[in-house]
Amino acid sequence: MIPLAITGLSIRRRSDRRMLIEDLDCTVHPGEIVGLVGQSGSGKSLTALAATGMLPAALEQVAGRIAVTGTPIDGLGPKALRDLRRRRISLIFQDPMTALSPTRSIGAQMGDILAAAGIPRADRPARACRLLGDMDLPDPAALMRRFAHQLSGGQRQRVLIAMAFAGSPAVVLADEVTTALDVSVRAQVLRLLVGRARQSGSGLLFITHDLGAARSCCDRVLVMAEGRVVESGPAVEVFARPASPEARHLLAALPERSAPRQMLPVAGAEP
Repeated sequence: MIPLAITGLSIRRRSDRRMLIEDLDCTVHPGEIVGLVGQSGSGKSLTALAATGMLPAALEQVAGRIAVTGTPIDGLGPKALRDLRRRRISLIFQDPMTALSPTRSIGAQMGDILAAAGIPRADRPARACRLLGDMDLPDPAALMRRFAHQLSGGQRQRVLIAMAFAGSPAVVLADEVTTALDVSVRAQVLRLLVGRARQSGSGLLFITHDLGAARSCCDRVLVMAEGRVVESGPAVEVFARPASPEARHLLAALPERSAPRQMLPVAGAEP
């Protein structure tokens, strides 16, 4: 069963009928890491919202089919969509501070996720500690008593990853999860995210404009520009021999492909 299959997806704005996504195809297989890359505004996050049935009211899907583990989500009611998001598909947002409640402890929020996944109440604390421990978070029992503002950005992001995998979903959508993190923490979070997906067998749609991150972990890559997929294929091939101008432009922005930096002259200094 394919965890996520998007076929011919087209989305437009209701007010002016402007097309934001056109004829997008994307599949994610079990245990596969698929990168959805492109510049800001290319339609990456909008694709994730559509796949989870959370399109804003100002937008409408005008064509295409989205299926999660074989179940079309088009036309599902609110309750059915909630059940789908509880058990089969998870979305990790890019801002962990706003994604976590500021007024409830981490343990209470983990408990809500596990309850929605059908985990018995008596088993939830131990299960939550295990999930947080899998994310290399020290002293999970103490962490569960803390609140989001008491954690670093990297810790909050790892809590969200633990929550995303709590219900053993078929597919996880990770939307720019490393953007707000410094370089060393970014590498750790990426390693934990990909490792958890590989271990659990969940498909992972890794949404990012960070070509370096996508190159390091993805099996396949889809390059988006202005709402369209302009190139797709095995990550090794796309990064080694990009065929589209958009992909070449993105790759040219990688630090190792930039021109070497030069010292600027200082006024009054001797040559």
